[in-house]
Order: sequence, then structure tokens, then C-alpha cells
Amino acid sequence: MTAFTGLILLLVTSTHGLQSVCDATPDAVCYGALGGPVHLQLMRNTTGHELNFKNEKNIIFRIRPNGKLAPKPPSQRWEVVAGNGTLIINPAESTDSGTYRVEIYENSTGTLVGTHTVQLMIEETVSDVNLSISCSAYGERRVRCSSNGGSPQYSWSLDGRALSEWYLDAIQTPVHNLTDPRSAVLTLIQEVIQGHLTCSAFNNVSSINDTQLLPSCTTTPLPTATPTTLVTTPTTLVTTPTITTVSMTTSNVTSQQSNDTTQSGSHTSDDLSLFIRKRKMDSAELMALKGKRSTAQALFSKRANKLSLTVKLLEKGLLIDETRALGVDFERVHDTGLEYIDALGEVEKAEEETAHAKEKTAKCLATYTEVLQLARDTLWFKYANDDIQLYADGAERKCAELESTDMKMLLEEEYQVLKESLSERIHMLEQKVLEWEGLVDGSKIKVYKQQLYDLGNRLREWAQSWKRLNHSKPEGPTGAGIKPHVPNTPYAPPPSGISLARLCGTIAWMRRAVETWLGGNSQAPVCSKWEARPYLSAEERAVAFKSLALAVQDGVEFHDTTMDRLVVQKEEKTGLLLCGGRIQRWEEDRVAVPLIPCQSWLATLLAREAHEENHEGVASTLLRTRRKAWIMQGRRTVKKVLNSCVTCRK
Repeated sequence: MTAFTGLILLLVTSTHGLQSVCDATPDAVCYGALGGPVHLQLMRNTTGHELNFKNEKNIIFRIRPNGKLAPKPPSQRWEVVAGNGTLIINPAESTDSGTYRVEIYENSTGTLVGTHTVQLMIEETVSDVNLSISCSAYGERRVRCSSNGGSPQYSWSLDGRALSEWYLDAIQTPVHNLTDPRSAVLTLIQEVIQGHLTCSAFNNVSSINDTQLLPSCTTTPLPTATPTTLVTTPTTLVTTPTITTVSMTTSNVTSQQSNDTTQSGSHTSDDLSLFIRKRKMDSAELMALKGKRSTAQALFSKRANKLSLTVKLLEKGLLIDETRALGVDFERVHDTGLEYIDALGEVEKAEEETAHAKEKTAKCLATYTEVLQLARDTLWFKYANDDIQLYADGAERKCAELESTDMKMLLEEEYQVLKESLSERIHMLEQKVLEWEGLVDGSKIKVYKQQLYDLGNRLREWAQSWKRLNHSKPEGPTGAGIKPHVPNTPYAPPPSGISLARLCGTIAWMRRAVETWLGGNSQAPVCSKWEARPYLSAEERAVAFKSLALAVQDGVEFHDTTMDRLVVQKEEKTGLLLCGGRIQRWEEDRVAVPLIPCQSWLATLLAREAHEENHEGVASTLLRTRRKAWIMQGRRTVKKVLNSCVTCRK
């Protein structure tokens, strides 16, 4: 994207109620508050100039040199001051955000003298800031600041100065809360930080703050202990812990236990103190590594050993006074271990569901293949058969994608999300397999076969005609740009009983049959025919007519002069040649009809249909045909149809 060279200006409301104006005369980015007024200075001098204000597609309004607006702004909220070129939007809405373009023309010559871009962004104001402070068991103070409004940012200050200037080593970097994007969390590590803490929430259009006095948090003293000596035997784990300065408050501890503790007081201090200091960090690591099996297994085994040591000490009554300080973290580590075990079970279950989905996918692919073979045996019609192959290829690609997806690798990153998605996909596959199995194995297949054979009988006489069509020869010279496949075969006009409407209807019913079978809609028929709707829509008939036009263009080559003269373009999806017409402007009008060779059944049938509507003359009939298609040497074809019309002869 092209960077804006102008300044980024803010639209804010001052304390005196005056509205600042965004200078949008150069390229600029302007911000406005949702529900408030927005002032944009689009042009400084409007004398002798014309201003166009437009978005990406259309002109929104135009300021004439006489001060009139044509067209006017689309909303009553938009007010244009033509004298100084200012746009006022009051109240501003989120739909007003966007990129606009300003074009300035010289009135006398009509020359473009200036253009610039204005990017307007409407944001919700920040409100209801809330500052809360809590103390942990280790003397840390956790500060949480939250607010309402659009995309807030946060800054911290202590007694009027930025917090980064005070006690740089005594705070942790503030972070945004991942579960709540509208809040930020600050951790104060040292007790020396005292004073009034201010949290400021702001965005591009507003700001608000809250101030509270920092409380003092009393830390819980840690016990002085000595290391523990572990003696491992083939059957049991023997622990000999002693603590020298631990105060015993229970009546169940005997004097003999106290003497043993005093004599062996140099064994448990280092390991236990290290374990207590790192307990919080270990819990965070376990939570972060919940979905990664290989790394989490190794770390969890180490945590389990330390947890076992703590349990042994608690059972022996040596940490009774310290249980209060260790209880919260102890439960957190224990719950984390249970969650990790559940996560491993979820991964294994998801792997089983993945294997089950692959089996369902294989059955789905086999059923698609069976239906495709049945359709090929019944529908020999060339172009409908091409449509069947198109749908079958899409079905095979879909099944291949399901088989090639490595669900296990993705589950290791976000197994919970993929589990839900996988369950929905399995359910859809099960429903589809049941539908296909009921279609293939049930009695409906006989009814469908019979109905397809009935449709086939209606198309049987057309099969030979299409073969003759592909080998037809024009009677006149080849100057019209037509090069037939076999020039020795004469052109035979279609019989008088054949109708273009019936032909398009037959092809449309056949296309719907293919889409119903291979699109997954295998419900029971609701009328005498097996189709879901007892009528054809105009869109379905138009698609059928395009299929016929594509068929007659197959193998026919047109001269370059013909292509240029009629502004012929090829449709990207189907390859159909479309004629824009001799006076059409393709890039602006985008109106085109199929190009039809004159020596074809479709040209004759189209001319018959146009003439039989009112039995008019050559010019009127030719005009009606060109609403659907452009026939090469169309006047000659229309004259032949008029000469063979029995009604006109009478």
C-alpha cells in the first residue's frame, strides 16, 4: 500500500466544546469518536474549482463552482460547507470509516489540478477504567487495569512520573491479558515501590485514568531446612528428613521425633527451598506444554518426583506449619498433572476418530465411484456426461484432501479445537454414507434407473443429430469464418417438430439429475418425477442454452477479422465465445451473447422460435434472435425460416 505522506491528525473534543478540524487537504489519516461530530477540511480555496469526493467505487458528492452540490451527500448526517470546502459528519457512525479520494479540477479548463487520499477511522471512546490491586503469598502485588471501549492501550505512572523511570528492576514488563484484550496486568516484585499508582487507558480519540494508593503486602517467611537423603531399595523409598528451625504445633509429634529432627538437620534445606521457589514457574511450564506430548512427558515425570517428595514430608508431619503457604501451589501442580493426563487421553481419542474418518472417507469414495458408473451407463449424452465427470472429479479431490490431512500433527498444537471440528466432519460423513448406502442398496435405485432411461429415450433421437452436427458443411462460401470438420457432409435442417424450448428443458432436467445425485441430495421424490422441484427456473434454462451454444462452437474456427469486428471474447470458466456486438464497448457495457455458426441446428431453432412468437418480418425476427445469440449470416438464416413457415405462406 502507498503510505500516506500527510500527518496523522486526531479529531477530539476539547473541554470548551469546540471541535478541532482535521486538515485533509494533503494525504491524511483522520480519527473521529463514535457518536460525535467529525470535521474534515477538504480544500482551502473553492473559488474557480470543482471538487469531487468519492470512495473506491462511486462519487459521493460534488461541489460545483457556484457552490451547489450535485449529487448531494447520501445521508442527512453529512453536511457540506461549500464556501470553505469542509465536510461535517454528525453523529459519526462506524460505517463512515473508509478510504476516500478528493479530486480538484480547474473550472475554466476542466484540468485535474490536485488529488489526495483521506482515510477516516471512527473509533469508540474509552470509558469505565477500573484499577484493582491484589497481593500474592510471596509479597508480589498484581495490578490489573481494565476498561470499556474500542482497542484501548495502557500506560502506568507512579506519583505523576512514568513507572519505567522508577525502580526499573523492581517491576515486570506489563502484559495484556490474553483472555481479555481490554485489560492489562502489571506485577510489582519488590516492596520498596510505594505511592499512588495511576493507570491510563487511551486510544486515538479519548483517554481516561484511575489512581489508587499501593498497599503493603506482607510476605510469608520460608522455613530454613537442610537437604534430604534418599535411600532407594528394590521395593521401597526410605526418606530421612530433618529440619532444625521448624516450629511444631501439633500434639501428635513426640519428643523422640523432635530429637531425631535435631540430630539430622543438614539434609533437606537446599532441595526443598529450590523446589518452593520454582513451584510457580513449574506450574506455568506445565500449562504451556499441555499439548506437546514428548516434551511434556519428560517434564511431568520430574515434577511427579518432586511432588512425591512433598507428599512424603507432609505425611511425616514435618511441614505442618508450611502447608498453608504451599497449599495453593500444591493443588495447582496436582490439577495440572490431572489436566495433562486428560489431554493425553484426548489426543489418543482424536487419533482413533481420525482413523474412523479415513474409513468413512474410503466408503464415501467407493459410493461416488458406483454412482458415477451408473450415470455413465445411463447418460450417454456428451455434454451431460462431461458435467458428471466434473462433479465426480470434485468429489474425488474432496475425499483425497480428507485422506491426506495429517490430523495428528495439527492436534498436537490445538487438539481441542480440532477435536470439535473433527467430530462435526465425522458426523457429516456418517450422514452422507447412510444416504448413499440407502440410495444404492434400497428400492429407490430401480425407480431412478427407470426415470433416467425415460429421459434417455427423449434424447435418443438427438444423439445421431449431434453427430451430424459436428460433421456439417456450410452451403455458402466459407467467408463467414466457419471451418467444418468434414466438408463433404451436407447440412440438413432440423425436423419441423423439434423445439428449442423442449431441447433446453431436456438438458436442464439432465443437469439437475447430475447435481442431485452427485451433490448429496438423495431425499425421496415428492412428485411424479424424481426431481426436487416440478418446474425449471430461468437460470437453469439459460445454463442449458449455454451448453448448446458451447456444443455448436466445438470444432468451429472463426477468422480473426470476424473476432475483431464483433468484439468476441472467451468466457474464462466455460470457454464459450461471446459476441459483444459491432457497437458494443466490452469493457464498459459487459453485455454479450453467444456466437452461433449459421450452419447449425441451434441457429435454425433459434430463428424459428423468434419468428413463431409473432410471425413478423426479417428485421423484427433477426432482432429477437440477437437478444439470445449472434448468428453468423443471421439474415440468411432468418430468410430461410420465413420462406419455410406454413403460417406465413397462408
